[in-house]
Amino acid sequence: MRPDHWFTSTEDSAGRDEASGLAVTVDVTGWPVDVTVPQPVPPQLRSPDGLVSALRTAIASAALEHRATVGARRVLTPERRELVEDLMSGRRQVEPHRMPPLVPVTVPDHPVDGRVAAQDQRDLRTWRGRSRAGEVEVALSLRTGLDRLEVDPAFLASTDAATLRHALREAFADADSTSTQELS
Repeated sequence: MRPDHWFTSTEDSAGRDEASGLAVTVDVTGWPVDVTVPQPVPPQLRSPDGLVSALRTAIASAALEHRATVGARRVLTPERRELVEDLMSGRRQVEPHRMPPLVPVTVPDHPVDGRVAAQDQRDLRTWRGRSRAGEVEVALSLRTGLDRLEVDPAFLASTDAATLRHALREAFADADSTSTQELS
């Protein structure tokens, strides 16, 4: 991993689904680290589809908030602005770095197993997490964020805001702990 000074912002960002009031805080990678459920639990959060939709909207909103923060902080210096204006107007050309000559490609004279190169699919991994009682299960991936959420409909129909928040946080934390184990 790169140190913090490489990044414009490493702060957590918050997003909200306005229709339900559900709020999610994500870290700089977009991983959910906290959830806030309004009290009383709104009707749209009582169905699995409604909860998934609200979570996806809140996570996307948090990601946009992070990008807005980065955009506001990443400002070009006057020298860089002048360089950009010169490049855009054609007054200056980009000069590519000198590269050493490439080694010629040769046809191998032995069998080659192409499957080895196709095995690196780290960006396709999915991490699963579940709450301790098993009423909420999540699947998260680096590529698509929240892949899947499974929740016990009976639990969802009868739970209060604090218990729903706790179950969601447990499931996200459990998925995060498996991601750390898998990437170490």
